[in-house]
Amino acid sequence: VCGYQMAHSDSAYVGVGTFPGSSNIEYLQARLLDTLMAGKTYCVEYYVSSGNRSQYSTIPTQAYFSDYPISGQFGDPIILTPHIIDATIITDTVNWVLIHGDYTAHGGEQFITLGHFIDLASTTFLNTDPFGLPHAYFYIDDIKIYQKASAEAGLTSTICATDSIHIGNQPDDGVTYAWQPTNG
Repeated sequence: VCGYQMAHSDSAYVGVGTFPGSSNIEYLQARLLDTLMAGKTYCVEYYVSSGNRSQYSTIPTQAYFSDYPISGQFGDPIILTPHIIDATIITDTVNWVLIHGDYTAHGGEQFITLGHFIDLASTTFLNTDPFGLPHAYFYIDDIKIYQKASAEAGLTSTICATDSIHIGNQPDDGVTYAWQPTNG
């Protein structure tokens, strides 16, 4: 409908209209596989690309976490304070742009909603194609939410060059730890 884009990975992606004031404002909502835990920090990542037949470009989709599904009136924006937001206007119709951020859960969140949560008066947009369809449209791919791991360093210790000491938590499967700085 709004052009074509190769998927960021695999073979499929989804698209949403994000320009308030048009009848084409859409949201993507999904139930999380696991309920978020209070006080835990989660990394949220997803990729967006602007639809190449859109007249407008604006900030990309934002993410909102909730305990229950959210809904609104057809064509009207759902006005909420998003938990993940990137204020960069995305005009790239060829490449996928990473949107990411951290979210500390209050506990009980079971849903993520992606869309435009800002009213028209507060929305910055560019007219990137005067002959395009009269809205802003974004493709979304590779949505990931994962709990951030932390390592506790414990007390200060001095060791010799050939000795070793255990610091932090035992590594979890799929978690990579890195020492900073890498030299010195």
